[in-house]
Amino acid sequence: GNWLAAWRATVPLGASGDIDILASSSTDNGATWSDPVSVNPPNDNQDDAGPRVAAVGQGRWMIMWNLWGFLVSEGLVVARSNNNGASWGAPATLLSYDAGDNVRHSISRVETDGAEHWIGVGDFAEWDLGGPFPVNTTDSDIFIIRSDDNGKTWSIPVPLNADAGSDTRNDGIPVLTTDQQGNWLVAWTSGDPSKRANDADLSACFSTDNGVTWSPVVALNANASIDRGNDAFPGVKTDGAGTWVAVWSSNNLLPDNSNNEDTDIHAATSTLTFGDNIVVLSPDGGEKVKAGKRQTINWLTIGDTGQRARINLIRDGAFVLEIKGNAINDGSYMWRVPVDTEPGKGYKVQVGSVDAAGIKDSSDSRFRIVPE
Repeated sequence: GNWLAAWRATVPLGASGDIDILASSSTDNGATWSDPVSVNPPNDNQDDAGPRVAAVGQGRWMIMWNLWGFLVSEGLVVARSNNNGASWGAPATLLSYDAGDNVRHSISRVETDGAEHWIGVGDFAEWDLGGPFPVNTTDSDIFIIRSDDNGKTWSIPVPLNADAGSDTRNDGIPVLTTDQQGNWLVAWTSGDPSKRANDADLSACFSTDNGVTWSPVVALNANASIDRGNDAFPGVKTDGAGTWVAVWSSNNLLPDNSNNEDTDIHAATSTLTFGDNIVVLSPDGGEKVKAGKRQTINWLTIGDTGQRARINLIRDGAFVLEIKGNAINDGSYMWRVPVDTEPGKGYKVQVGSVDAAGIKDSSDSRFRIVPE
């Protein structure tokens, strides 16, 4: 029956003219709430923003938030309460910046599996701080921080999307969830991962080892490679039994709603289970693959799937050719598409374990091969 709410306030208790974090608790499932208390020192003369609440245990809470300067983050701190939010310990600094640090991080979500593993996600970018107004000089990307001791200590931020240093799309507003069995899903709004159109789509990464390693980035909305509408602001949850649900805002026109051009809430489910498994990530449908050019094939390996993988090209369910019969089963293979491959639609990539014939997967939808 314990709940905690936290928010930023421009007129906090003991106001010193800055923006602070307030919190209020309920012990009766939200029927009544305590008077607000300051989470950060009320006389710190520092703008505090974006509080993220997480339960540490019975009556114990943690709030993580950004210290905010003029348009950019000045740091990341965390405070704890051991008396159900009645009072708060001094904030501990997780990130701080010198004047010359141009890369700044902003936290979006913090989650725990209830077994001392914590992951925080947010976005970061590089800024030119030398002028009268800060100006971002790079696109934004996604970072994670991890704790394996119930939030007492944290890792340094590391990029989640492997191409953070080279891509030009903006990635932001990440969310995450876990099935409390070592498996995590992070989703965010992105310049589309599958094409170079100007619309926004949803990207996602999976981890099967409590965030130590992550899958390649995949498109969460299945029509990402072909749609022209904006998909944004995802929310993700799992039932802990293999079903993962995503909801988001979209102005894409669905087949049964082709005349209504407003923004609606879309949803999708995944029944990905985390036993011994292979999951094809790309190409996963809707792409235009050029004959004679290189095409990266990505897949997710879960559990024990052996050291080698067999990769085939199929069309309308029929075998076309063996792309690689004995590839290293590391989740990625660079394929040079034969120049004489018959152009047209209906193609899929199939990846299977050499050591366990029953473990295999194919592209979810068909892609097209086009002439060079």
